Amino acid sequence: MAPAPPASATTSEAIYPYMEWKGTCKASDKYLGIHEAIDGYERVPSFHNNKLMSIVNSQPVVVAIDASGKGFRKYAGGVYRGPCGHSLNYEMLLVDYSNTGSMFNEVDF
Repeated sequence: MAPAPPASATTSEAIYPYMEWKGTCKASDKYLGIHEAIDGYERVPSFHNNKLMSIVNSQPVVVAIDASGKGFRKYAGGVYRGPCGHSLNYEMLLVDYSNTGSMFNEVDF
């Protein structure tokens, strides 16, 4: 049996806030928080928004998107509001959302 992978450390937004610019990661022991390990996964089918929102409320979620469109190639940061495609070819980490109705209006990656 292979040994379990080492736990990774996470931190909070309050301790190490997101800054939208290119720079150097300042990771060090002073920023590290609770040590977590992945112990499983769950697949959420497309358009099951309530299930996805429920999961995102407690943890980040890996999502697949179509990044082949012109709009996404020009994406420079912030909330992407371009058209959606159907050829899943890029993975991102979904960490938050804004919802006013049955569909996601904004997602933060």
